[in-house]
Amino acid sequence: MASLKTDLAELPRPEAVFLIDGTTDLYPRDGDDAARDYLARRIASRPGDLLSHTRRIMLSHRRLDAAEAYAALVDLFIATGRRGKALKERLVRLCSPLFTPPQRQFLDKHCADGLTGDLDIDPPVARTMLTRAAGSGKIVVRR
Repeated sequence: MASLKTDLAELPRPEAVFLIDGTTDLYPRDGDDAARDYLARRIASRPGDLLSHTRRIMLSHRRLDAAEAYAALVDLFIATGRRGKALKERLVRLCSPLFTPPQRQFLDKHCADGLTGDLDIDPPVARTMLTRAAGSGKIVVRR
């Protein structure tokens, strides 16, 4: 029996896709960079996947990763546009303690109308997946 435990302990850890897909949990079980990166890539390929957006934001919140949470919320704002205001408000409220006052003001201001594209903003956004130049911090505010 002891050798079975030892053998299992030596198995490589499953990839994030196996830990995240197939579950309905909002908080991913895997809290490492692999889960974060998997969710970001999934959002890049499926912008309308609100479950992945929510998981990415919740994981960032759990890890107290302000930069990732901010980028994930910006991606959610881009993906949803004018839809999903209640979801956006709830997730902004959850992550709000992680953000600087300018970041909170920016998200509050654009919660209803959403975001698109490629305009330099202040504060800048790193690690976005849905901007024209992903990771550049360039987005366009819908008018």
